[in-house]
Amino acid sequence: MARARDNGNCGQLGAIVTLVWPQISKLNGVAVFAYLSKLVKQRKDYARLVKIQDQYEDKGHMPQHLADRLNEKIPAFLERSKGMILVSRSGELLGQVKNHASGGFVESIDDRGVRRMMPVNPRLIEMWEEGDVVLRQPS
Repeated sequence: MARARDNGNCGQLGAIVTLVWPQISKLNGVAVFAYLSKLVKQRKDYARLVKIQDQYEDKGHMPQHLADRLNEKIPAFLERSKGMILVSRSGELLGQVKNHASGGFVESIDDRGVRRMMPVNPRLIEMWEEGDVVLRQPS
């Protein structure tokens, strides 16, 4: 941390470790110290690099334990939200939640009058948990 401070990267060590974790997890203690020491001497905005990495990271892959936990919540979500309207955080109408024998879906009509359906799946439940989408009563 003293080397990071001396090189103007004070407070950046956590961001550096986040960026290079896959590489340093394979090294031994001395090599980790040498590698991090070299990185803190570089003039880079590591916090911004972490933000960029998070923005473009592949979000399509979901760990199995998380998918299992979210799949267990689907029946409760469908029961609670039957007939309600799903809206994004920005206020965009996504559609009405409908139940079906095989699960559920969110049905909407787009600008051109085409009927669109989005399945109620673990990804949607995750968005609901995080507050990216909310349920509202139909008006």
